[in-house]
Amino acid sequence: MATGTEGLGALFSALPFILQLFDLIGVALLVWFYGGIASRPLKKRPFYVRIPALLASGFVAAAASLSLASILPLPRDGIVKILEIGALVSGLLVAGLIYLGLRFLTGFKRPDPLRDIAAELVRLRGLLLKEKVLKPITEKDAKLAAEKAVGGSATKAELAGSRYLVTVQKGRHSAMVHIDALYGNVERVNYPLPVALLYDRPKLYGTLLLLLAITLAFANFQGFPSVSSQLAGLGINPQELATVGAQLQNQMAEGCLETLFALQKAGNLNSLAEVKNATLQKQFEGQAQAKMVSLRKLPDDQGLVAIMNNSKACYSATEYCGCVDLAGAS
Repeated sequence: MATGTEGLGALFSALPFILQLFDLIGVALLVWFYGGIASRPLKKRPFYVRIPALLASGFVAAAASLSLASILPLPRDGIVKILEIGALVSGLLVAGLIYLGLRFLTGFKRPDPLRDIAAELVRLRGLLLKEKVLKPITEKDAKLAAEKAVGGSATKAELAGSRYLVTVQKGRHSAMVHIDALYGNVERVNYPLPVALLYDRPKLYGTLLLLLAITLAFANFQGFPSVSSQLAGLGINPQELATVGAQLQNQMAEGCLETLFALQKAGNLNSLAEVKNATLQKQFEGQAQAKMVSLRKLPDDQGLVAIMNNSKACYSATEYCGCVDLAGAS
């Protein structure tokens, strides 16, 4: 019996840590769930890109599930409240915004079985150009094509594989123009951020959607709820349970539990046989930090109980166990 109570005391003592662990696990599951939805556009990217994006987007969506739930026009009671449907809808809404934002930023590319073949042909053409089997256009022609596409002044052209990379200065900003080295066509134009957003509408839309998601998530965010706060709302204080657990552990020396039960059954302690022992009196007074009124022997040699002048009864089995209020012992 003592072993079971010791285990209960250890459990109560560890309760704050256990509840914090539950909080971390709960938040981690929410982040992983929402992040798995929001970061799907990056599922084919390297893990060092995909995993941070999953965690970041999941955290934003999880935060939004709390900050938006209070303002969504949903019922506040019944099954909606019990299942936290408002929080779920809020998190999914923001996860969807992040998903669309990343889609705009990465491009809406449909699966194309011919894309790999085309990439291999481009690589082969680059090798043929490098070995001069095919003759590329001149740097001058590449610069002219880039200037015509962007409207600035070309400063540098470099042959890279099957294309020319032409740097074009346009006002205060520069652009990198990719020119097909064989035919002189403009493949694409890269602008530095944030200038690129002005020329690339999909990236602009994607950035705005991500900013909107972050704003919605943290505009009213007050932190993640904890299990401890939920229990406190029910009138249960985990810290008090931890204190009780520590007391149980301290009182579970050999025989202490049986002695405590005997003390609680004894009724009127003054009716018990009195013991005169100056050494024991000194020990009880030292442990309890109070003066002893009398020392009594529990029935069937189940221990000793010292009645103290501070309305407490201290007891011992083979060694000192602890004290209880006299009102609780009777």
